[in-house]
Amino acid sequence: MNQVPPDMKVRLSAVLRQQIEEAARRNNRTMNAEIVSRLETSFAGNVPASEGNLPGRMTVMENELEDLRLEVRRLANKLPRD
Repeated sequence: MNQVPPDMKVRLSAVLRQQIEEAARRNNRTMNAEIVSRLETSFAGNVPASEGNLPGRMTVMENELEDLRLEVRRLANKLPRD
């Protein structure tokens, strides 16, 4: 029998919610999947960020870089072709 994880409510600012929605859309994920992915990334190595979690920070930066690359490609595809 599958166990359903418990629900969790989180209050987000409108700006943060919009950022998550946009990132989820770019990554072809649900908002929930985007949040879970980012939380898992932030805990990579199980070392708190305050202790200099370099591998976790690098993973976050790599994900953000990939998001930017995808956005550049998306925008480039909208440009008129000569």
